[in-house]
Amino acid sequence: MPDRFRPDPADWLLVALAVLGAVVLVWRTPAERPLAAASYALTPEGAVAAATRFMETEGYAVEGLEPMAILAAHPRLLDSLQAGLGRHEAVRRLREGATETLPAYYWLVQFRRPGDGPGAVTHVVRLTQAGVPWYLRNEQRALPGGGVDRAALDEGLGAADAGSAAVALGAVRSDSALATLLLFDVPDEGVPGDALPDTALASDRSQRAVAEALGQPQALGAAAAAAIARAHTRRTLLRRWPLRVHAVQPLLEHGRAAARVLFVGDEAVLGQRPVAEVDVTAAGALLALRTRFDVDPDAFVDDPTADGEMFGGFQFDALERAETTVRAVAYVVLGLVLLVLFVRRLRLRAIDAQSALTDALVAGALVALGAGVLLPLYLVLWNLELLQALLIIAINGLVLAVAVGLLVFVLSATSDALARATWTAKAETLTLVRQGAWMNRPVGAALLRGAALAVGLAGAAVAFLALLPQAVVTPEGLPILGTQLGVTGLGYAITQVGWTVAVWVPLILLGFGVLLARARRRAWLVVPGVAAAYAVLLWLPLEVSVGPMPYGWVVSGGLGVLAALAFWRYDALTVGLGMFGAGLLGFAADALLVGASPGALEGALAVAAVAAMGVVGFVGLRRGEPAAAAYVPAFLREMAERERMQHELEIAREVQRSFLPTQMPEVEGLDLAAVCLAAEDVGGDYYDVVRLDAHRLGVVVGDVSGKGIQASFYMTLVKGFLQALWQEPVPPSEVLRRLNRLFCANVPRGVFISVLCGVFDLRDRTFTFARAGHNPLLAKRAGNGTAEALLPPGLAVGLTSGARFDETLRDQTLPLRPGDVFVIYTDGFSEAMDRRREIYGDDRLAAAVAAADARRADDLIDHLVAAVSAYAEDEDGLHDDMTMVVVRVTDPAPSAPASDGRGMTLTTPS
Repeated sequence: MPDRFRPDPADWLLVALAVLGAVVLVWRTPAERPLAAASYALTPEGAVAAATRFMETEGYAVEGLEPMAILAAHPRLLDSLQAGLGRHEAVRRLREGATETLPAYYWLVQFRRPGDGPGAVTHVVRLTQAGVPWYLRNEQRALPGGGVDRAALDEGLGAADAGSAAVALGAVRSDSALATLLLFDVPDEGVPGDALPDTALASDRSQRAVAEALGQPQALGAAAAAAIARAHTRRTLLRRWPLRVHAVQPLLEHGRAAARVLFVGDEAVLGQRPVAEVDVTAAGALLALRTRFDVDPDAFVDDPTADGEMFGGFQFDALERAETTVRAVAYVVLGLVLLVLFVRRLRLRAIDAQSALTDALVAGALVALGAGVLLPLYLVLWNLELLQALLIIAINGLVLAVAVGLLVFVLSATSDALARATWTAKAETLTLVRQGAWMNRPVGAALLRGAALAVGLAGAAVAFLALLPQAVVTPEGLPILGTQLGVTGLGYAITQVGWTVAVWVPLILLGFGVLLARARRRAWLVVPGVAAAYAVLLWLPLEVSVGPMPYGWVVSGGLGVLAALAFWRYDALTVGLGMFGAGLLGFAADALLVGASPGALEGALAVAAVAAMGVVGFVGLRRGEPAAAAYVPAFLREMAERERMQHELEIAREVQRSFLPTQMPEVEGLDLAAVCLAAEDVGGDYYDVVRLDAHRLGVVVGDVSGKGIQASFYMTLVKGFLQALWQEPVPPSEVLRRLNRLFCANVPRGVFISVLCGVFDLRDRTFTFARAGHNPLLAKRAGNGTAEALLPPGLAVGLTSGARFDETLRDQTLPLRPGDVFVIYTDGFSEAMDRRREIYGDDRLAAAVAAADARRADDLIDHLVAAVSAYAEDEDGLHDDMTMVVVRVTDPAPSAPASDGRGMTLTTPS
């Protein structure tokens, strides 16, 4: 890289994108995100106090219970408001105060018995952001105040007449007594609201007075139940709504001491009508108040999940289920493709395990840290003992961390190998970061560009929303997690965004992007391909759900185009950092949009983190080294080493091949053929056929102990020795004696070579040979149906030196007759093994020579090689080098020109 950094022309477009993105983020985010209507002004303490007052007003004893308050979103109500009004109008109305009538954001307060675990929740109260109650769930179905609420009775039925029998006889004072005297007389099938007579309430009021005055059981009608329930709704948010009774039903599990009244709002506010299910006792107590919005009152079912009270509060219609299916199939298909490529690369040992392991450890650590950060959430929400919470965190965190780590290892190893083979520049800076090389110009440029891209992507997400006013934006799960857990929110955001980016970068960018680039080298396919993959597979950087499906895919696809263009122009690290920074800015938007949010500091820190990314990048550009030391993955070094070794072996193979006769000499009266098969790339077997003079032909076959490169070196040495020793007209035994002296003087002890050396004398019609520890000579004499194994004495060359070797050697001379066949071979033939580990043996080989009806020497060699190969057909290759020379006597008297000893034809005198 040059001494001075020169901006790329595309950098100016990136700067413009970042500036526009920053403007859009500040200007348009509050208008595009319903979260801007949320407020933390009441505080958890204020929410607990308001819920406690409501509970005590309703007669519930909360002393000794542990309250917990969380600000939550109502996904179903938010979706309905945006779908009905349009997102811009819905956000505007919510920010103007509509949340105090329609609790799109609300305080969720739970009361628990301390130390009883998840089942310890006794009551759940929901409050508006100002602290007005609108929901009460009585988990234990306990009767408040003994089941009596005289204030509700008085408000619903009216106070007893002062001149009535109640004054004369004295009213019943005991609540417990009154609770046993008043019942509901409501038919099992219930009473429709429009069937309640206007005069019924006067009768119910009179019956209540009789019960209190005379202590006689009295049955109240459906009108009384509706009046008592309405009295309780006036203590809640429902007092702002004109309500009509939809139906009254008995609660038989309370023995007709309680009834359920279903109210429906007569008027709609922003297109929403409340539906409230109120359970009351005949003595006036409130058992439960469950309110939902924009639902069918005839099919009313309390659904805390849909109301945002519990994790996983997602509602899927058919279109959304189809979208989820498409995403899942896309993940599976792309994952399988990369898995197949990973297995192939693994078999070839062509993966950078070190880099992949680094990525896997980072992703796994982020997941484990995220689970650890969630420990306070478990303790708060589930009220577990510390040991129980730690076990849950440890098990969940460990399993998820291992799973994500393995996934990232496979993705990183495969995509990195693909990139190095096709598009090396896309992975260079990522490799530098893995090695800890941050302060250099390539990484500095990636950091600076990544920070700019982060702002650009976050701003583009908001801009796309602004262009799609009909799109519905719903927070995922608990949308303002950072405001619930204080400083843990930022850590959780970092871990979540971090590990998802760790999966996304190798999967979509390096994996899918490089695969597209390899498609006939059409790199331009990367931009639409990555954009499509982004739209189908990825979450938005701002971590919100955009629907319905076409809108969500348009937004994510548009962001995918920007990410793909950045990847095409820059590299994977730049885009990965951009995605990470965009995720942090999304968290910052969540934290900063909420009014009076305690997560504002965390949001500011998230913005500062993105800014710090750019500052570190700038410093790296100005002060860092022009380039870091080149990193060569271990598998590339191994491949280079294997290629070098293969090249050297090829050279050795060519050299060894050059030492063997290129073709057998043409000798009148003799038919010669030879074969040399190496068990490895090179071997230690050796043979040669040399014309010594006008009428003598020397034949030698040797086998160096061992095999491979070392044996080939010694074979080369022996070749040189014999070439010199053949120059003198001495018998074969003397050649071997001299060879032994030279070999022992130049080769370390422990290395030896078996040799069979012989001379065909075409004038005297004899074959004289000596054997130095070699396999026997197989001689099939003319007219004889057997092959004789000839074993003159002799020790292997190099086994010993001096007189012992010299005295042991003996020459053996055989007369030559037409039709005689001589077979000289190494132990690779005789010691070939079958599946039972039984060797072929010299006897089988002799029998094969005897049985062969070959009229040419090369035909006999082919026959013998096939016979031995068939015997050892289940073996994987040769277990030892195999060499054989066959000489067949064809004519009693040579008359044609003979060779000069080097393959040239000579004239042999008669």
